[in-house]
Amino acid sequence: MSVEQILDQLETKVERIGANMREETRRELNTLIGTLRREVAALAETNAEDAETIAGYTRVSLHEAAREKRNSTLLQHSVDGLSSAVDDFEASHSSLVSAVNGLCALLSNMGI
Repeated sequence: MSVEQILDQLETKVERIGANMREETRRELNTLIGTLRREVAALAETNAEDAETIAGYTRVSLHEAAREKRNSTLLQHSVDGLSSAVDDFEASHSSLVSAVNGLCALLSNMGI
């Protein structure tokens, strides 16, 4: 599955679960996903494998956060993996790291 396909799935999932979120949370999530889409696409031009890893961890994290019967341990593992996936990009892709950190915080703290 391509990075673009994974990001398309993320946007579809956000649309589907959006009815269960507060408007402010939904807007913030959409903004973060939009930023993530741009930044991961830019990263994919030079490092496709890492871009795919970040997109994949984002997909899994969002899936775990949106589960009807949420497992907080699985959510934390997926969010930790997502955060770790961008550790080496602080200097070269600071907007990507910022979007991922924001997404991790949002998913960890919200109750969908």
